[in-house]
Amino acid sequence: MAYIGNAPAEAYTNTVKDSFNGTGSATAFTLSQPTLTNDVRVVVENVVQDPAVAYNVSGTALTFTSAPPSGTDNIYVVHLGPAVMTTVPPAEIADATTFASSVSVQGAFTSLGIDDNAAATAVTIAASGKVGIGENSPDALLHVSGAGIPTIKLEDTDVAGGYAHFEVNGAALFIEAYDEDATAGTFVFKNATTEAMRISEAGRLGIGEPNADTRLHVTGGTTAGVHDVATFGGGSSGGASSTGDEARIILTTNPTNGNLRGAWISAENMSGGGQAHDMLFYTNSSFAVPQERMRIDSVGNVLMGGKTIDTVASTGVQLTADGKLWLSGTGNQAYLNRLGTGNLAAFFYGGSLKGSIAVSASATAYNTSSDYRLKEAWVPMTGASERVQALKPINFAWKVDGSRVDGFLAHEAQEVVPECATGTKDAMMDEEYEVTPVVLDADGAVVTEAVMGTRSVPDYQGIDQSKIVPLLTAALQEALNKIDDLETRLAAVEGSNP
Repeated sequence: MAYIGNAPAEAYTNTVKDSFNGTGSATAFTLSQPTLTNDVRVVVENVVQDPAVAYNVSGTALTFTSAPPSGTDNIYVVHLGPAVMTTVPPAEIADATTFASSVSVQGAFTSLGIDDNAAATAVTIAASGKVGIGENSPDALLHVSGAGIPTIKLEDTDVAGGYAHFEVNGAALFIEAYDEDATAGTFVFKNATTEAMRISEAGRLGIGEPNADTRLHVTGGTTAGVHDVATFGGGSSGGASSTGDEARIILTTNPTNGNLRGAWISAENMSGGGQAHDMLFYTNSSFAVPQERMRIDSVGNVLMGGKTIDTVASTGVQLTADGKLWLSGTGNQAYLNRLGTGNLAAFFYGGSLKGSIAVSASATAYNTSSDYRLKEAWVPMTGASERVQALKPINFAWKVDGSRVDGFLAHEAQEVVPECATGTKDAMMDEEYEVTPVVLDADGAVVTEAVMGTRSVPDYQGIDQSKIVPLLTAALQEALNKIDDLETRLAAVEGSNP
């Protein structure tokens, strides 16, 4: 059956009508939607106009050959081409809400394209169920395509809302979050309802920590038995080889050849089998492969400069877990500098000061506690001369280098001045030593741990010869008193015999 106006459609349509006021001079008018000359019916003063003779249409521009006369709404245009589609039915057909809830597509579905009244299709729903925006052949469930920077925007319209952008720029993916003021937003990553990670407005990353106060803030879990805050996996890393379990935090890397540069911290168990691990610290110089500079071994010893637990054979610094400090090398081993007069070092026992080494601009003073308020029951020394006579000073040669000096044998001096000597004559002690030395690879990593053993060595006596000074002073005073007495007697004898 023939029809006038819009062709039947599978959706409800609205026929568009435009009305204009004639001025008697105007020939150009703007339509509400683009169309063609033969797709509109133009009426002036209730007279239908002849297409392409009385008027022409190009897009939304309606142009008359002659100006229509003046009048109110004396010109109207009825669009006969594609009408505006709508899903809302007229009221006389059905209630809109009831109708919309029951709409369905019956039969085989191929594809649906929604255009923007231009040549390109704006939205495509493929038969596979994939949706393309600016893409006629979507290859994902949602495929957004376009020149420039394709963007997906998610917006919360609440008072305190915000929005997020997902943008592709070349090979880069940008994810941007904004708050209600269109300023910096927060990224929150959740596992179900539990927050796992957050990037704050200030660019701080919190893992297990919603209020990160540093660039990286990692908080351990609360699950019983789970307390790790960060784990770095085992095996070789960045060009440095290993043969056992290893975990590294690498601070810098050379991107040109893959060799490690800068520094790293490593927890290593080179022997495997669930053995104790050491913590190793590596640095480098002159762009060389980093070398081990410090180690905290499994029992708490701190080893620096390549030093091992062997306190004699290797150069470096060793601080043992039981409070011993070893400085081993060929030059001066300790430098202590004070920027003013006063104590350079202080020595305590049980938390109480017992001595010090003080410096001035010109000299060094060695001090031991001697305040009278620390002493009681003091009496003058007697018999000092006889005790000095009991001392056995000798001249001797040291076995280590053959040098000869004057001094005492500690055990002999101890018999006269007990407080001047430490230890016991012929005493022995147990000493830990490397039965098999540690083996390192070319990068300084441990290949085989040292095998330690225990041996019995002499516990040598020592002597503090300053402790003999009071005895020598008392003996000298006794000698001077005797000299004074003898001089007095001599003077009396000479006076009686002029």
